[in-house]
Amino acid sequence: MDRRRRGTLLASALIAAACALAPTTRASAQPPQGGGGGSESMSQATTTEGDMNDERARGAFRLGRQYYEQGRFADAASEFERAYGLSGRGQLLFNAYLAYRDARDDENAIRTLRGYLAQVEEIPDRALLEARLAALERGLAERREAEARAQAETDEARRQAEEARRQAEEAGRPRYREIPGETWPWIVMSGGGALIVAGIVTGAVALGERSALDEDCPLQLCPAGSDVEGRQSTIEALAITTDVLLVTGAAAAVTGLVLGLVLGPRTEAIETPPVSAACTGEGCFVAVRGDF
Repeated sequence: MDRRRRGTLLASALIAAACALAPTTRASAQPPQGGGGGSESMSQATTTEGDMNDERARGAFRLGRQYYEQGRFADAASEFERAYGLSGRGQLLFNAYLAYRDARDDENAIRTLRGYLAQVEEIPDRALLEARLAALERGLAERREAEARAQAETDEARRQAEEARRQAEEAGRPRYREIPGETWPWIVMSGGGALIVAGIVTGAVALGERSALDEDCPLQLCPAGSDVEGRQSTIEALAITTDVLLVTGAAAAVTGLVLGLVLGPRTEAIETPPVSAACTGEGCFVAVRGDF
């Protein structure tokens, strides 16, 4: 029994000596140690290699201490958490917290410190660590708020820059206006149509007179006293009038239609300056238009 007690005391003395020398070694490898702003150090960790029964947990713990002494804080934190997962000792979360803190990983530092405070009942400096946790949470929240605000400002600046670029391009893009078509060609075409209708009417009248004359004078034998010559002159005059009206009306209608199509509604380019510019808080944008 005495021999076992002496062995335990000797192991405790060796561990205490190693912890006392640890800050000096870390200071030479990573000055200054504990850049996360906390006053806690690895010498305050209460877990020792002898506290773990699992060989893999002890190996992860040794590797985590080695990485921490080398200033590889992120790797050390991973090994401490692996040792915690293998052994289930909540005290290892304090080691992981210190490593995450020194790695500037506040989110994981908060997570592991919160877990340490929740799982370990007897903690000498609990009030100090709870205050440290609150400060870390407050700092993380403020930083996230600042990052969100900066991102919003960046997005707004990008949106304004894009809008300015769009306006500059829009200002330099050729613009057109609608010009209404001329109406008089359609009037000419309508007049031609009216002449054609009149020609059809006169033609119908001439045909009627010719039919009446043929009935009155079968085989060109007209009754005595018939004004054959007068009626024939009338028919010829109507025929000539019909021809004139039809030809003139057709010409007027075709001419009006062609001119109406040619002089119809159209677009005309509006003269725009060859260079346009727009500016925002992010800078100025220039659009140059030309023929190449």
